[in-house]
Amino acid sequence: MTTRMTHRTGFSRQTAFSVYQALVVLPILGLLVYAAVAEPGQFTDPSLLAWIAILAVVELLPVSAWRDLHVSMGLPILIAVAVLYSPAAAAAVALVGAVDPRELRREVDPLRALFNRCQIACSIWVAGVVFHAIAAKDASVPLVLGGAVAAAAADYLVNMTLVTGAGVILYRLSPAQMIQKLRIGNLSEFLISY
Repeated sequence: MTTRMTHRTGFSRQTAFSVYQALVVLPILGLLVYAAVAEPGQFTDPSLLAWIAILAVVELLPVSAWRDLHVSMGLPILIAVAVLYSPAAAAAVALVGAVDPRELRREVDPLRALFNRCQIACSIWVAGVVFHAIAAKDASVPLVLGGAVAAAAADYLVNMTLVTGAGVILYRLSPAQMIQKLRIGNLSEFLISY
C-alpha cells in the first residue's frame, strides 16, 4: 500500500509544502538521471514496459484512507519489480506506472503529482536496495522471502516518513497523529493486509 497527498491549504502551508515536495522530487529525479547515464542497460529490458502497464491499471483503483489521502494497491507489483530488477529500474517503473486517477481528472497540480510519484519511487528504490542486500534472485526460498519482507518493511518506513512529513505540514498534526490517520483498520488487520 502506498499513500498519496492531495489537500489544498493556505499560502504559508502551501509554500512550505511546495518546498517539501521539491526536496523529495529533485533528488529522486536526479538519482534516476544519474543511474540512467551511469548504467543505461538496467532500463532497457522490454518487460519493464509490461510492469509499468500492469501497475498503471492497478493504480487506477485507489482506496480512500483519510481526508484526501488514498492508498494504492500496487505494492505487491512494485515489490516484485524491486526483487526482479535493479533498484533504479524498479524506481523508474514506480515513477512512470504510479498513475493516479486524480491526475487524469486534473485534481492534483503537477508538482503534487510528481511528489506522489517520486515518494513512491523513493520507497521502492530503498526496498530494492534492501532486498538485493539480503538476497539475490536465485537465493534460497527462505532468504528470498525474508528479503521480500524486509523490502516491504523498508518501503513502508520510507513511504510513511515522506507522507507523514507532508501531512504534518498540510494538516498541522503531530507526526504521531498523522501516522495514526494513515493506518487503515486495527493494527493486526493492517499488518496482515500489508
